[in-house]
Amino acid sequence: MRLNLNLLLVICITIWFTEVKAQTISEKVTSECNIGMTINNLGIIGNAFNGSYVANPPFPSCRYPKSSDIEHLFTGGLWVGGLKQGQPVVTTGAFEASRGYSVGGANFEFVAPFGSVLQERSSLISKQDLYSPAAISHQDFISEFTDTAFRGVVPGTQFPIPGYNPLGLSVRMETYNWNFPYSNFFVILNFRIINVGQDSIVNPYVGYWADGAVRNVRVSPPGTTNFFGTGGNAYIDSLNAVYEYDATGDTASTRSYMAIKYLGATDAKGFRYPLPYGNPAINQDFKCNKYSWRFRGIEDFQSPNTEALRYDRMSTSITDRPNWNDLKTIIAKDFNGSNLISAGPFTTLYPGDTINATFAVVLADRVLDGFPPEANTATQLRNLISGCQYVQAAFNGNDRNYDGLADSTGARLQRFLLPTPPAIPNTKVVARDNAVDIYWNKEAENSRDRITGLQDFEGYRIYKTKFGYDVQAAVDENNAFEIVAEFDKAGNNLFYNTGFSKIALGTPEVIDGDTMFYKYTINKLQNGWQHVVALETFDGGNPRTNLPSLATGPLNNLFRVFPGKTANADVKKTEPFVYPNPYYGEAAWEGIATTRPEDKKLYFANLPKRCVIRVFTMSGDLVDVINHDQAYNGSDIKSFSSPNQTVFSGGEHAWDLLSSNNQIISRGLYMFTVEDLENKKTFRGNFTIIK
Repeated sequence: MRLNLNLLLVICITIWFTEVKAQTISEKVTSECNIGMTINNLGIIGNAFNGSYVANPPFPSCRYPKSSDIEHLFTGGLWVGGLKQGQPVVTTGAFEASRGYSVGGANFEFVAPFGSVLQERSSLISKQDLYSPAAISHQDFISEFTDTAFRGVVPGTQFPIPGYNPLGLSVRMETYNWNFPYSNFFVILNFRIINVGQDSIVNPYVGYWADGAVRNVRVSPPGTTNFFGTGGNAYIDSLNAVYEYDATGDTASTRSYMAIKYLGATDAKGFRYPLPYGNPAINQDFKCNKYSWRFRGIEDFQSPNTEALRYDRMSTSITDRPNWNDLKTIIAKDFNGSNLISAGPFTTLYPGDTINATFAVVLADRVLDGFPPEANTATQLRNLISGCQYVQAAFNGNDRNYDGLADSTGARLQRFLLPTPPAIPNTKVVARDNAVDIYWNKEAENSRDRITGLQDFEGYRIYKTKFGYDVQAAVDENNAFEIVAEFDKAGNNLFYNTGFSKIALGTPEVIDGDTMFYKYTINKLQNGWQHVVALETFDGGNPRTNLPSLATGPLNNLFRVFPGKTANADVKKTEPFVYPNPYYGEAAWEGIATTRPEDKKLYFANLPKRCVIRVFTMSGDLVDVINHDQAYNGSDIKSFSSPNQTVFSGGEHAWDLLSSNNQIISRGLYMFTVEDLENKKTFRGNFTIIK
């Protein structure tokens, strides 16, 4: 009988491990902010430079800026520790491993329900498929996972799983990131941790562990000699942050820091934050601990490979050790190690109780001061410090005194509040012959900042893409635009004090049902070319809190405009025409698309409001039929532009030089007719294709 029971136990354990390994790993990359960081549904950040845990696509691990080759993180994960039945137990969401996370790998102790995926939602209304009123940021990721798997027993039996000693946790993770230029350098990690076990967890700590690696992977690909051995680790005690930088490696190109910062937590007693902030009555013994150790280190930097050592690392700080001055010199350079920041002790976590803990990943550029990176001077850290302060203020929201209550009596507590630029006004762009008119209303001028409550609107900026970006599909906010005009409030000694008289309409105009009060015209634009124009609003900043002026950014209100002839009232008086004519196989406005024959285009111009264009060979064969109206937006051909952002002039229509059967037409002379559907008049003309 004992043999049969043992056999059953082995079979059941095998089934359990098979099911755990079959869990779905779902991952995404942050893309609204300027950090490209992989996050999966087990609360793990980074991907150990493996590209993706699910093979495709080749995700970055933690790149900043996201379009660069600068990686900052091997991997990281949530840690929760406490005393269970008097013994230290720590659940580690991620831990040092030469290849990072693997399904069922040791010390990666959280499991997601089979079939679960990392959900995504957005507060941006423009993200139609992802928009949710419940969203906190421009891109939220949400998942739920547990360390209990099958609650510690083999499925269908009462047999305990050998060596399986979870704390008994269920976790809901939400991550947040924003695309505002002033807040695109951090990702917030918010965890709701519930004790779903039968045992109380005494003196619990919650932490986040990260194995940083700041290197230029184009210069030094992962796996090359000493790739991981050039880092420097340090702490900012006053801001409860641990950080890593490249001290002696690719220092000419890796001028940035990666920090993990504790933002705050709530348990049964209330809001928990180390003194001198927060409520002294409940935070007298509450603190943030920082620890670092070498990968497979020994002695002072021994990797904590037992439950007792891990709990010790969570509940004590390396900065409190007697030999800390010597240790901090060692970790400052040529250090292949990892950082842990943890907070506690929280009040006893009884079954059913919850801790809500929040951390942030903060990236920042190093300020160059003439000293080498390993000096790690206060000047070099200036951006990181201000970034950590900013994300803390965003987390605090309307709880600026850290007591867990809204500042105003009776107000609802709001976390994750970012100071906001003024609203984007309703904007209308009109294309015409060699010019673009931009109209907008006064909506932005009544905007109030979400945190200060002040009407801090200051002015408007108009942008246009520089020469060379006219043909690009994607627009780089940092390099593509130039400011063509700026107007701000007069009389307050901020900016230029230009006032708005030069753009104010003498008589407001109603366009598409909205009353427009301002107009700006950009002249001397070539017809047929794509020009990207944008209108942004900006505020006056807040000198009291050292907050700079905030702007909406040109990417959030841009229009792709094709200047050209407006709608033609009489085709007999003002004849339609084709340009360029002759067409020599490619036009400069096509840019990189000229490598694809099906992406060519020429324009029919001086068209009526509503007409039918017919193209014929000289022998009378019908090549194509094109229906035109003045609301045309280029959606009928392959274009660099998104139709919902594209503005044509009303009297022009682009043609892709393809027949009605999508065949590429040959060179030669072609005839065309334009039938005005309003008055039934018809015009005839011709054009030439030369290849």
